[in-house]
Amino acid sequence: MFIKTHLTPGKIVALYALVGGFWIICSDKLLYLLFANPATITLNRLQTIKGWFYVLATAVLLYWLIQRYAAALYRFQKELQLEDARLRGILETNRDGIVVFDRAGIVTLSNQSARDIFGLEVGNDYRDCLKHIQVVNSTCFSETEHPFIQVMQTGQPLAGMECILSHPDGDVILSVNAAPLYDAHGKIDGVVTSITDITSHKLAEVAERDRDVAQAKIRAKTEFLAHITHELRTPLNGILGMSQMLQRQIFGALNPKQQDYLRRIYGSGEHLLELIDDILDLSKVEAGKEQLKLAPISVTDVCQSCLKLVQERAFEKGLHIHSDIEAAAKICIADKRRLKQMLINLLANAIKFTPSGSISLIVRQLPDGMYFTVAEPVSASLLKICTCYFNLSSS
Repeated sequence: MFIKTHLTPGKIVALYALVGGFWIICSDKLLYLLFANPATITLNRLQTIKGWFYVLATAVLLYWLIQRYAAALYRFQKELQLEDARLRGILETNRDGIVVFDRAGIVTLSNQSARDIFGLEVGNDYRDCLKHIQVVNSTCFSETEHPFIQVMQTGQPLAGMECILSHPDGDVILSVNAAPLYDAHGKIDGVVTSITDITSHKLAEVAERDRDVAQAKIRAKTEFLAHITHELRTPLNGILGMSQMLQRQIFGALNPKQQDYLRRIYGSGEHLLELIDDILDLSKVEAGKEQLKLAPISVTDVCQSCLKLVQERAFEKGLHIHSDIEAAAKICIADKRRLKQMLINLLANAIKFTPSGSISLIVRQLPDGMYFTVAEPVSASLLKICTCYFNLSSS
């Protein structure tokens, strides 16, 4: 930057030469006008008078030139101060950390972000931050890996160097850029570095990768479920078809007990088919988009159907299973398939963990809904269910 003034060095020399030449040419005439009889003045006195006039004229001229130049210099200094304040304001409000090192590695300038990240103040050494950081995919951050050293040795800019800063609140991932600074002779006089916190960007990348992996797993699971349900449907449809043929007594007459067992087999098969359909809808359940199919259903029919499906298992363990349905509990609004599955699960668990006695499926009408519960005898093991990590059975 140059001082903004109309008095360039060439103009000053020209003005001074003009005044000197004017005095040489016109000094005698001026003295003749100033004195009434210049012939009476001696030569020495004349030269002295001319010299003093010249000194006075040049002094006035120099004073005027110096004043003009001083005013221009003052304006230039004020502009420099304003420019420096503006640049420092931009530097301090920059979210990236900016650090300037001289050729000895001493900090000559750092903004607030750099001070917050590394605590580097003016006068610190570049080594002061080594103990807190390490290069990504490296165990440590050695002195030779410092951007200042790399730029000073190679003379080339450094871009996108990632490092990890150990911080009490958690590690911070930084991206460091560095470039050389040159003096008037073209020699490297220092290094300027910029430090950007890219932790949130890296976390977003990790989250995106995790999301892609999760979506791939969901797709794989959906494909697997679609395949396995198809494989399950094939033998199940055969079981249902054969049970229907047996119910028609195509191969001979059946006694009432055999017919009852066939109905149970067919009912269990239909329920299993519904469960397979539920597996196909598992993705909807996980996405929270599954809609209950609410409709009026007979409480007695649902309960009796559930009891028939688990009755044989209860009989094998010597358990008595029955229902206790309140007379007012006739019709409820529910998803029949979901309600049936919940009751079967409750009954199956009760049979599994009840060594002896009876199990009751109890239904009561409430003012704002229906109450279903499965009651079983309280065993010594059930009293331990609140113990941490206690398992009722390993089966």
